[in-house]
Amino acid sequence: MITDGEFDALVRGELRPAAVAFCPHPPVLIPAIARKAAAEFAPLLAACDDAVQWLTERATVVGIVGSRVPTAPVSHFAPGVAAQELPPDDLPLSVAIGWWLIDRMAPAHDRFAVAVDPDGGRAALLRSEVQATEGPVGLLVMGDGSARRGPKAPGYVDPRAEPFDAAVSAALAAADRTTLANLDVAAATELLVAGVGPWRAVARWTAEGEWTASVRYADASAGVQYIVATWARSDPAGAAAVSHGIAATVGKFPGPALHVVAGPASS
Repeated sequence: MITDGEFDALVRGELRPAAVAFCPHPPVLIPAIARKAAAEFAPLLAACDDAVQWLTERATVVGIVGSRVPTAPVSHFAPGVAAQELPPDDLPLSVAIGWWLIDRMAPAHDRFAVAVDPDGGRAALLRSEVQATEGPVGLLVMGDGSARRGPKAPGYVDPRAEPFDAAVSAALAAADRTTLANLDVAAATELLVAGVGPWRAVARWTAEGEWTASVRYADASAGVQYIVATWARSDPAGAAAVSHGIAATVGKFPGPALHVVAGPASS
């Protein structure tokens, strides 16, 4: 498992990730849940698959970073769907969808799961299935944009939603950690933005170094903003520092209260 010390170092920004992928986490990404709507969400799923494959090719271990909210398991959104078609039911929705995405593309890949508070200020290590003793670490950051982007959206329409999402998209496209780390939590809550906590947290955890960024998908046609992006570390000194020893033990943490670390304050 990833050790407490390594997790602390990640939260402090001292365990430098080699690569980061950003994906949304709507339950309808899973075809068994989407059913007739699966074709509509197929381009988004393909973009997520590509980003996850890109990430697992660059990182020996992947940390899945999601929000504690909503806490309902994926099965809550999937009545009648067989358990074997769903990700683990003991993880928050966003983390579970990330786990499922890795299972699709690299099922044997070492990984650990992290949940953060809605403001990104505190992080909890939920699960660790890591056997590698060293190698680069990557992050799969799970988060939706505003769910108030149209008349069919869960939160209907809010004129503030589009500019908020545009600012996030621009920050992801430029690896602008300062903007992401200081996203307005109160506004995000009103706009039903599910990704604000993970985005704020990971922006601080990746503050050191230089990154090459790319947005691979951005669309709000379903009334919710979904963004897929990737960041690759481009500074040679930072790239040389991303390989770390990881305890060669498979472990599982039973709940989010077991190991909680406060992150650094935003700038």
